[in-house]
Amino acid sequence: MHETDERLRQAIRAGNIGIFEHDHVTDAVYWSPELRRMYGWDLDEPATLPKIISHVHPEDVGRVVMAVKAAHDPAGEGAFDIEHRITDRAGRLRWVLTRSQTYFDAAGAARRPLRTIGAVQDVTERKAAEERLRILDAVLSSSGQATAITDAQGTVTFANAAVHRLWGYANQSLIGRSLFESWRLDQDLSTVLERAQAGQVQTFEMPAARADGSPFRLGVTAEAVRGSEGALTQLLFSFADVTERHRAQEALHLKDQAIASSLTGVALADAAGVIVYVNREFVRLWGCSTDAELLGTSLWVLLEPFGAAPVAEVVGRRAAFRGELTGKRVDGAGLALDVAVHALLDAQGEPINIVASMADVTERKRLEAQLMHAQKKSNRLDGSPAAWRTTSTTC
Repeated sequence: MHETDERLRQAIRAGNIGIFEHDHVTDAVYWSPELRRMYGWDLDEPATLPKIISHVHPEDVGRVVMAVKAAHDPAGEGAFDIEHRITDRAGRLRWVLTRSQTYFDAAGAARRPLRTIGAVQDVTERKAAEERLRILDAVLSSSGQATAITDAQGTVTFANAAVHRLWGYANQSLIGRSLFESWRLDQDLSTVLERAQAGQVQTFEMPAARADGSPFRLGVTAEAVRGSEGALTQLLFSFADVTERHRAQEALHLKDQAIASSLTGVALADAAGVIVYVNREFVRLWGCSTDAELLGTSLWVLLEPFGAAPVAEVVGRRAAFRGELTGKRVDGAGLALDVAVHALLDAQGEPINIVASMADVTERKRLEAQLMHAQKKSNRLDGSPAAWRTTSTTC
């Protein structure tokens, strides 16, 4: 018996539970030390029902008093089970759960309450956790970020409105369905789950289909949620429609390929003119083997032998330069260039980059010079007396 009592005391202490007893015949009330500590009372001060009610939060007094009366009513079953707020003697707000049973004697009209025995548990921490969960649920439910929670096998236990809109299930619920039924995974589903279950945050993109079958590109972040003992309990997913971004990236990739393989040399420099990108043709134009020989070089220094000052002056005025320049490249070979240079400006009109495109017109200029020389020679021959006499004789 002693061991049983000791186990009960330990359970009461561990559960933050206080016990009480109300003798309705003598109106004596017993409160355990645990219950007195909960309310901030001294161990020997008397407990009365009005004094207890005085600790109840003003907004809860009405329903507590009503529940007490119902429990003490001989016409009822004597059960009392209620959660409410109290303010302890130090002014701290607490939530308590009170459960009791009132026992009656006699029967019929003579039935009256004899004794009430009950327990009070401090559930402040639990209520705070519930409130945090309620707020989190409200935030997730109203968030524009599509968020879903599944069990360890991928069955949906929570999905906010944004998820339903994203997948086209505005009038249907995803709860209880497999989250993966509309996915067209580029990798095996088990691989995704295993990595998420291993604690790795998975971020990837993949093709997906909405409820009506329309395809779109889906961005996914998956993360495992574990219980206090480390066991996997849930998987948290956030989604985004990245279709337009994917298209833009594809278009940018194509443009990058087009620039990289262009027969026109292209260079990108920062606002100060330091080269940060060159395509293959630009490398060839300047007689270099790799882009490393040009990256970090000043565009204006590179063009200095060609007369860079006018180009820099035009670009500095936020205007575009277009013209032909002649000079020597780094290996000393002569080079004629058709050059276009302009600045890329930010929203405030300040330069952020400089774009230069150059075409090798050396051969064209050589042929033009030869043609001009031949024309001059022809003109001299056409105007000479010998040519005139030959022409006259022929006629």
